[in-house]
Amino acid sequence: MHPTLPRATRTLGTVAATLALILGTAATASAAPAQAPAASRTADTSDAGLYGAADPRFDGVYRQGLAILGLRAVKASVPSSAVSWLVRQQCPNGGFQSYRATAAACDAPNPATYSGPDSNSTALAAMALRSVGRTKQAARATSYLRTLQNSDGGFAYYKGGSSDVNSTGLAVAALRPQAGSTAVATRLARASRFLRSAQLRCSAPAQDQGLLPYQPAGPANSLASAQAALGLTTTLPAKVRRVSSDRLTCRDGKQVGSVSTRNALLAGIATTLRAGNGTAPSSFGSGPDISATAQMAIALAAAKQYPGTVRTAVRALKANAAEYTGAGSEASPAALGTLLQVAAVTPNTTPSSFGGVDLTKELRSSIRR
Repeated sequence: MHPTLPRATRTLGTVAATLALILGTAATASAAPAQAPAASRTADTSDAGLYGAADPRFDGVYRQGLAILGLRAVKASVPSSAVSWLVRQQCPNGGFQSYRATAAACDAPNPATYSGPDSNSTALAAMALRSVGRTKQAARATSYLRTLQNSDGGFAYYKGGSSDVNSTGLAVAALRPQAGSTAVATRLARASRFLRSAQLRCSAPAQDQGLLPYQPAGPANSLASAQAALGLTTTLPAKVRRVSSDRLTCRDGKQVGSVSTRNALLAGIATTLRAGNGTAPSSFGSGPDISATAQMAIALAAAKQYPGTVRTAVRALKANAAEYTGAGSEASPAALGTLLQVAAVTPNTTPSSFGGVDLTKELRSSIRR
C-alpha cells in the first residue's frame, strides 16, 4: 500500500520552493517570499485564462507552464486564453517572474527578497510557449535564461544568486532544443560540468550514490535529482529516446570505471524509487515527494530505462493521484499537468482515468473565465 500525501502538501511552486511552495513536498510556507514588492505580487481578479483557483502570487507562471505542457504532452488543445495569459506575464527583458498583475511592471531581480524574473518560471514558460508554437516569445525567454548562468556553469534562481541544481536542471531542459547552436551547446556542457561537480558519488552513502543535492556539498535532494534528470535527459513535453545505460560502480569508496553524470543519476533515482516502493522521499519533511516521484518517472521513461521501476512509480502515482491533484476549487493545475506528462510517456496509461482521476477534464475545468 502506498502512502498518501497530506492535502496541505499538494501546493506546487518554483524552487523558491526548495524553500517553501516547492512542488508537493512537505516544506512549510514559512520561507515563502513574503518580502517581495506588493505591486506585482497582488493577485489580479481578471486573470482569465489562468489555471487554478488558488492564489497565483508565488506560482502562477510555473503552474500555467506545467498545465500547458501537460495538455500538449497528450496532444490536447490549449485554449487561446491560457496562452494569452502566459504571454502577458512576460517581462520586457524576456524573463518571467512567478506572477505579476496585468497592469504592474516587472520587479527587478533580487535573490534576497525572491522577487523579479526567475529561472524556474522562465524555463517552464519557455517550454510551454514553444509547445504551442509561440516561438518568438519562447526565444526571448531562453535568451533571458542564458543570462542567469553563473561562472561555475550552474544557473541561479534569480540573477545575482548562487547556482542550484533545481534551477540548472530546468534551465537545461528549456535550452536543450537549441543544442544545435554552438553557443547553446557550450552552455549546456558547462551546466553538465556543474551538475557533475555536485553529484554524490562513491564517497556518499550507498543509497545516495548518483543523486544530487540542492546545492553542491549538500545532502541528496529528491526534487533536485528529479529536475536535473529531466534536464540531462529531455525537454518538456518529454521526448522518448533510448539512451545508453550504465551505472556508478564503487569499490572501497572509490569509483570503478567511468559513467556519465546522466546515467549515474538515472540509476540513482531508480534505486531511490525502488527503496520507497515507487515513491521518492521528501527532502523537506516526512512522507513521499509525489512531484519528485512524477518527474523521476518522466525522466526514466523518456530515457527508456528501468521500465519495471517506472511501472512501480506509476502505480504509486495513481494511488496518490486523487489527493495530489485535488478537485474543484482545490484542483492543482501543476499536479494535473505533471501527471498528464507522466501519462504521455508511460505505456498503457490513460489520462482520462489515472488513479480514478480524469486529468484532462479536471485541468480544463480549472481555468478561470
